Amino acid sequence: MFAPAVTLLLAGPGSTHPHDGRFDWLVPPILRLIEYTFIAACGFANGVHPVLIFVLLGALAFHHYDLVYRLRQRVYPPPWLATLGLGWDGRMMAISLIALSGWLSSGYVVLAVYLWGLFCWESLTCWLAAPRSGVEAAEAGTQD
Repeated sequence: MFAPAVTLLLAGPGSTHPHDGRFDWLVPPILRLIEYTFIAACGFANGVHPVLIFVLLGALAFHHYDLVYRLRQRVYPPPWLATLGLGWDGRMMAISLIALSGWLSSGYVVLAVYLWGLFCWESLTCWLAAPRSGVEAAEAGTQD
C-alpha cells in the first residue's frame, strides 16, 4: 500500500527536470508500468475477479492510447481531463484507499465505470469536433 507514496517521492524531483535527456522518453512507459502493475497486484492479492481488473486496466490503456494518438495528430486534450481522470498518482492513491477500506471489488467497478465513461465521452466528443483531414477533407471540398 506504500507503493504510491514511494513512486511519488521518486518521480517528484524528476518532474521539474527538463526532459531533454537521452533516456527521458522512458519515464512515461515506466510510470504506466508501475501503475498497471500496482492495480493488477492489488486486485489479485485481494481476490478481485480478473475481469474487473482487466476492465479497469482497459480504461487506462484506452486513455493512454488516445493521448498518444492525439499528440501525433496535434489534437490536444483539455486540461480538465487530467484533473478529472485523477492522474496516475491519484488513481494509485484511490486504489490504495479503497484497498484499505476493504471494498476493493466494488471500488474497481466504480472506478472502471467512472474512467470508461469519462475517457470515452471526452474522446468521442473531441474526435467528432475535430476537423477532418486528408482525403476526406479534399473530397468534402470538391462536393460543394
